Amino acid sequence: MDFLEKPFDNEILLERIEEAIKKTLRVKSDSLNTVRYKQSGSSYSTEKEVLSLIVRGHSNKEMARMLDISNRTIEHIEPVLWKKCMQIVLLNLW
Repeated sequence: MDFLEKPFDNEILLERIEEAIKKTLRVKSDSLNTVRYKQSGSSYSTEKEVLSLIVRGHSNKEMARMLDISNRTIEHIEPVLWKKCMQIVLLNLW
């Protein structure tokens, strides 16, 4: 968070407002993508694709770009995948 001291430069003020708007739009976009992921019936196929990319060593940012989803959505998928993987491992131990 930046503070502007008086007297402030109008260009700096406009830059800060523009940055705030861009940040708000990114957050809203991430939230919308997450809601779409949770509502979609294809979450299983998305999870499979993400898992495949994780195994290949891709970063979250790369996976999001490759799958045309937000980084935040990847962050929501990963814990689900790890939980499922752990369940499989535990079942195989019995």
